[in-house]
Amino acid sequence: MWFYSFVFCLGFIIALPYFLVRAATTGRYRKGIRQRLGMNLPPVEMDAGKPWVWIHAVSVGEVEVAASVIDGIRQRWPEWRVLVTTTTTTGQEVARRRGADMTRYFPLDFPWGASGLLRRLQPKVILSMETEIWPNFFRAAENHGVPLALLNGRISDRSFKRYQRVRRLLAGTLERPALFAVQSQRDADRLIAMGAPARRVQITGNLKVDRVAGAVANIDGPAVRRELGIAQDRQVVIAGSTHGEENLMLIRALSALRTNDPNVLLLLVPRHFDHLAEYETAARAAGFATVRRSLLPNAADGVAPDVILGDTMGELGKFYAAADVAFVGGSLIQWGGQNILEPAALGIPVIHGPNMANFREARALLHTAGAAVEVQDEAALCRAILALLQDPINRRRMGEAGRAAINASRGALAATLDLVAHITRSAG
Repeated sequence: MWFYSFVFCLGFIIALPYFLVRAATTGRYRKGIRQRLGMNLPPVEMDAGKPWVWIHAVSVGEVEVAASVIDGIRQRWPEWRVLVTTTTTTGQEVARRRGADMTRYFPLDFPWGASGLLRRLQPKVILSMETEIWPNFFRAAENHGVPLALLNGRISDRSFKRYQRVRRLLAGTLERPALFAVQSQRDADRLIAMGAPARRVQITGNLKVDRVAGAVANIDGPAVRRELGIAQDRQVVIAGSTHGEENLMLIRALSALRTNDPNVLLLLVPRHFDHLAEYETAARAAGFATVRRSLLPNAADGVAPDVILGDTMGELGKFYAAADVAFVGGSLIQWGGQNILEPAALGIPVIHGPNMANFREARALLHTAGAAVEVQDEAALCRAILALLQDPINRRRMGEAGRAAINASRGALAATLDLVAHITRSAG
């Protein structure tokens, strides 16, 4: 541990000038700096009364999954209070909306980083979403007698290679958690190969399946269309969580699609909003009436849009309900894919690219059910969208198959909470 701590502290010192410049010029990293350094602890009175559970979720995606865990905790242990730590400001905002009693920035992994917060709150259990491995944090939890569980664990190809390279540096770290609740047998095998005790690794399934199935239960597609000002007779193609060049691909694809049906509308929701102006300019240059979602349903010029550009947080899930066909991004570039379960849970046929390394199980689930189509490039993407738009019977079949497959795969949340109950009882 001393060697890891030395390397971590040295790396922090080397990187500090970069972070200081970024904080001064952009404001990034400035928020919560004292919390990130293990300081600015909550008031002493926060440790009195009801017990705490500490949930760590890196950013928005992990917080969204953690929301189902929070809901399950509220039902099983209504006396528990929930602390959610994140590394991003947007993650904090979503955590507050999703019911956290307190949010904080996750302390950097210095030897002292988490100790103050552990002493102050004395949580019953720590639940870390997916696979965040921080040696000093794990050691601090063990030293304070707090059981720690990794939930919804997943080891991607990229992460597995990285962990294999630093396995000696992490020696003993994976023996500290009381539980690894993982998504699949592949994840279990990889964790054990990395050094996790096999008896503590349990396959519980993917919490995202339960989350998306529950989240879409009451979404009304026609109502979403009315909210966006989309006529019910228009065919809508949604492109969700798109990255970089994928956004321009979809705009070019729309030009081809509209030669067959000039009534097709593109709902384009990029993963990041940094280059919205570029995509907006490209769509208008292609001749499309384009409006940002934040201006709807009353766009300034009153013209029915050809392209709606998503520029709001937390609405992608319901936007899928307004679509006839969904393309999910991060898959036609070397990214590893994004969550294809959301549109499928709404009964929308899914198209994605070949790069789905981060969502192998979701891909297998939908392809086994016949609910998704994989395309290799921009031209194939255009052909696949056109084929589905022209075949409402196949669209309906694929949509129903996807929804049925997801409903049949639920149960990860109940299994996970059963295991959490076991380790908290064992810890006393």
